[in-house]
Amino acid sequence: MDGEGDRFIIAPEGCPQRWALGRPVDPYGDGYVHRVFIEISDDGIAASGWATFDGHTPRTLRDFLTWLAQDWRGWPGIRA
Repeated sequence: MDGEGDRFIIAPEGCPQRWALGRPVDPYGDGYVHRVFIEISDDGIAASGWATFDGHTPRTLRDFLTWLAQDWRGWPGIRA
């Protein structure tokens, strides 16, 4: 990612946790598959990578965060 302006960042003030989401990318230009660069970190440990979503991806950030909140305790089976 190029800069902080290219990301949506959740970082509680005074806490070491940070979650950053990059702008969605439509690699095929078909409006169906989207990729998002994700970074998470907490107290000296960090991970980053690309997440790919198919056509069932929510279209707005609000919808995306609502979708994540619904499954915050996990889900049965495998999600790929």
